[in-house]
Amino acid sequence: MTQSNVSIDKIAEFNALFLSLNDKGQEAALTILKSLGFAQSVMSSHEVACHCEPKPKRHKKSLPAAERL
Repeated sequence: MTQSNVSIDKIAEFNALFLSLNDKGQEAALTILKSLGFAQSVMSSHEVACHCEPKPKRHKKSLPAAERL
């Protein structure tokens, strides 16, 4: 089975599952999908905006005494 056939089968399965939900379940599923779409867009825009590598974490032992408190 090709990648597009697998995708088509998955979409058909999700569609059937979605239609089997009652109105409240469908609203909840749509809310989750919208939230995931928003989170994905935020993460991808953050990756584009930040091309820097994260700062290395300093160990407590390397901190000055005043900063360890």
